[in-house]
Formats: sequence, C-alpha cells, structure tokens
Amino acid sequence: MKSKPFFSIIMLLAFSIFITGCATTQTDLAKNGIVTVTRLSSNHARIHTTHVSKRNDSVRISGHVKFANSFRASRQGHVDITIINPDSSILTKTTAATRHAHRPRNDNRPSPYSVTIPLVIPKGSEIQVIYHAGGVKPECTHATDY
Repeated sequence: MKSKPFFSIIMLLAFSIFITGCATTQTDLAKNGIVTVTRLSSNHARIHTTHVSKRNDSVRISGHVKFANSFRASRQGHVDITIINPDSSILTKTTAATRHAHRPRNDNRPSPYSVTIPLVIPKGSEIQVIYHAGGVKPECTHATDY
C-alpha cells in the first residue's frame, strides 16, 4: 500500500514533463526587446494590446482593438500591420481582420485580431499597427488567422 502514493507522484511528474515537452515554445519579441511595437490610434478605435510571438520560422502578431464609446458605425474593420527594418526600410505590410464585428453597439468588449507571417524579423525592427473601419483590403500580402 505504501507504493501507491509513490506511483501516483511518479505518474503526475511524468505527465507534467510530457505536457511541457510537447508544448510549442513561443518567444515574445516585444517583451524581450527584440522589436518595438508602435500602436497608432484612429478616431474610432485604438489598439488595446499587441503581442509579437516567434514560432519557428514565422512570427504571429495578435492583440485586441478597443472601440471608442461614441463609435456608432459598424465595427467591421481590419488592422494594418507594417514591419520596418532597423534601417527604416519596409520589410512587409499585411492586414488582419478583426473578429466579432457584429456585436450590439453598447457592447464595448475588445475585438481580437491575429496574423501569422512566414518571416524572421531582424532585431531592432519596428512593428506599426493601426485599426481602420471597413473590410480587409484585397491587396494584403498574408492571410489572416481569423
């Protein structure tokens, strides 16, 4: 009977090692100071949060858009994302659609956005994000996650 608690502890330890070993590792580039994020405001909304995560040979840019209380139009829109090299040249531009566009007007929860770009961002780069009302622009260079 004494071996039962020992066996349970060993199984719990093995399970936790298995789970953490199988999880994908992500590096937050903005928190680590590798890139800077510039959140540009518009009249209707502001970029509430932005996360920049490295996943293997790609980068995921995600966050939330918070709308102004006075914004009464449709909340369908997109986030323009521009990645600028340390030498001030534009590396890429893309667009991410916002989700939950058809909410009641008195519902002021932030709307999420996300895009994954197959790109390795150089250290010292700047990522600019801004919300625009209206649908996703057809000339975007990368597909959105939503």
